[in-house]
Amino acid sequence: MPTDVVLTASGEDRPGILDELSQFILECGGNITDSRSVNLRGQFALLLLIRGDDDTIINRIRDGLATIAHHGIVAQLQPAANSNASSFPYLFTATGKDQAGVLHRISHLLKALSVNIESIKTRVTEDASFEIRLSLTVPRETPVTMLREYLTFLCNELKITGNLSEA
Repeated sequence: MPTDVVLTASGEDRPGILDELSQFILECGGNITDSRSVNLRGQFALLLLIRGDDDTIINRIRDGLATIAHHGIVAQLQPAANSNASSFPYLFTATGKDQAGVLHRISHLLKALSVNIESIKTRVTEDASFEIRLSLTVPRETPVTMLREYLTFLCNELKITGNLSEA
């Protein structure tokens, strides 16, 4: 029976990291089925969803993490949670003048409404404005109309422009 795990890796960025990790996983008998990566000023973070045909493959990967560390990569393996079929994907984007606390205020509201942030991308541009892009999963129990109203109220309060749309 297939087993899914998540490999989290981070460290100083350099060419070849994904090549080394994917080769290691392949040699252990695993398959990368989903991935995310980011490089922030020379530091990388990488998430890999790995499927193995049995626990032996996952144990080989877990046992080999010390080898990865010799290459300057800090890595850990965690069981993968099942996807939530009782939620809906949404996208929230916001722009405005950069100000401290915007991301915190938005994430706090989402937490209060039990909305999960699946992925996030933020940046501040040279003209001191910001952009936020959040991929969300909204639980069936959270009315989207209410979520939209609360986000609109918060955006007005922060004097930013926001948009919630189906993903």
